[in-house]
Amino acid sequence: MPMRGAMTVSDLADSGRTLRHELINGNLYPLTLSGLHQIICRKLADALEPERHDWANFLPLCNMSLEVDRHNAPRADVVIAPLRHFGRTTIPARHLLLVAEVLSPDSQDRDRGEKADLYAHAGVPAYWLIDPDAAQVTLTAHRLNASGYQTVFQGDRLFQADWPWPATIDLRAMTTGRNRIRDSGRH
Repeated sequence: MPMRGAMTVSDLADSGRTLRHELINGNLYPLTLSGLHQIICRKLADALEPERHDWANFLPLCNMSLEVDRHNAPRADVVIAPLRHFGRTTIPARHLLLVAEVLSPDSQDRDRGEKADLYAHAGVPAYWLIDPDAAQVTLTAHRLNASGYQTVFQGDRLFQADWPWPATIDLRAMTTGRNRIRDSGRH
């Protein structure tokens, strides 16, 4: 359950809770990241590694705190960030090329609603949502335009991204890996 109120980013930093919480519209939410959630994030970040050296000024990172404004410090699962921010613990959202969120039961409404609005307002050009709990792992890719995010892909097979740079996301392989992990936990 979130801590409600007009909490600010400074309040969050002073509380010592920055690593396991995110601040959305002044409300503090605890983060619960399962092992499966973290594996999906890592697989996505690996798939986003640039293949060409001309993109070497940007690289993917997992589990990053973002600066949006005084009352918003969301924690993103995967981002593509400029190298100049790699020494920081918090990155300005307006400098990112992509934010990807892996949905979980306790965050999916925020990821689809408030956080999408925050990232669009900050000018993040690409926003992806990965649903690891669907029958097949799915990815929905959004691209920012003048009216907000527009869906440019939704599927559960192979996603051939051409923007912000070429990448192949094999959602069937993620589903197979997820199922193997779930099956091994039943023994």
